[in-house]
Amino acid sequence: MKTYQDLEAVKGNETELKNFILSAITEYINSDDYKIATESELYYKNRNPEIEATEKIVYDLNGLAHKDEFSPNSKIKQNYYFILINQAVMYTLGNGIAFDNEATKEKLGGDALDSVTRKILTDAMISKVGWGFYHDNKIDYIPYRRFLGLPDEFDGSIKAGIWFFKIDNNKPLSVILYELDGYTKYRQIPGHDLEIVEPKRAYKSIANVAEVDREDIAFLNYPSFPIVPLHNINDQSSFVGVGNILKALDEMLSKMVDNVSQGDLIYWVLRNYGGMSENDAEMFVNRLVKSHTVQVEDDGDATPHQIEVPYEASEATIAEVKKALFDGMMGVDTAQIYSGNTTATAINAAYENLNIKEALLEYEIGDFLRRIFKVAGIPETESFHITPMKTINNQADVQAVIAAYSILGDEATTKKLCELFGMIDSFEEIQRSKIADGYNAFNSNENAPTSENEGEGE
Repeated sequence: MKTYQDLEAVKGNETELKNFILSAITEYINSDDYKIATESELYYKNRNPEIEATEKIVYDLNGLAHKDEFSPNSKIKQNYYFILINQAVMYTLGNGIAFDNEATKEKLGGDALDSVTRKILTDAMISKVGWGFYHDNKIDYIPYRRFLGLPDEFDGSIKAGIWFFKIDNNKPLSVILYELDGYTKYRQIPGHDLEIVEPKRAYKSIANVAEVDREDIAFLNYPSFPIVPLHNINDQSSFVGVGNILKALDEMLSKMVDNVSQGDLIYWVLRNYGGMSENDAEMFVNRLVKSHTVQVEDDGDATPHQIEVPYEASEATIAEVKKALFDGMMGVDTAQIYSGNTTATAINAAYENLNIKEALLEYEIGDFLRRIFKVAGIPETESFHITPMKTINNQADVQAVIAAYSILGDEATTKKLCELFGMIDSFEEIQRSKIADGYNAFNSNENAPTSENEGEGE
């Protein structure tokens, strides 16, 4: 793999630098992680390249293979992978990220921070790493398969990176080399060398208008590299470990539908038709399908037989494989929860793995945000909150918080209730409103007429 030190070694020679950029991109595209991310994204988009390319084959009497044009060839692709990834993302970030200091979120893009962080986390779960680019008081999302980070050989931190894009093989390649002290834009036309289209420039510029006809512009960079990684759990794609389960599930579902489509596998036993060739037998079946009649000689017979589809066995196997998929991705199969009379305790138990996964993802998000803080000049100790978006009844939690009011006090109780209801962003506003209402109520009581002066003026 290419590193930051490899980049530094060629920076003095423009030709070597361009060759380094192209070779780094080629090496990255051919890496195992990139190939896994590509396949993972296909399954996330409800694509299964293996089953899409599958064709049934039959062999003739000479042993030659032919494409089966008659048997059903269902290509069912379930979307559980999409469901499970988005379940984890929305469970973790559905309520957004809240900060004790409202100005902090504004410095990171305001409410847009929540949606862009969801995109970055989704890409991290699909691919292995999601990238966030901090600039101009906001964070932009960079897809994993369009950015190559160059780590430091000594501490592993990302200190440079290469963004690349090519819409098709016969189209131009666009490249941006990001470094600590700015970025440079390149382009390669097919059949030509990589060329600079925009020289290196700083990440931000500040204009200071000193006079009416004069403007000074200061070009500045950030205190650390502004493109920051958000790692998935175990620093690998979610597809690792469950890819074969997804493929097996698609294959089993397709085969089961094929078996049902073939009319429960009906076959015919013909007697005294020994002179029939294979073609004659095919014509017999085709005529039967069209006319629904059979012509039989005096001493002949045509008897249908049926092999029943092992539906129950197939269904049980598919259920076990589906369970293995949900267990492997630490997800919740809501169909199992809502299929019967499930107690609140059982529902909470069903969410246990997802709660553990949310805690692990929250740790990775926290690490990502603290790296962003460093770039943005925000203290790394800045407090923030991530509250899971629970869809189950949290009445018991609410009652417990209210019961602890005398211990927690008004402000802490209100804050905890806002977290439970996914309204933590509104906490400051709610608290100010409560204080104002209390003040108005106090003034109303102070100015209210008493029993002693109610009759004055009469």
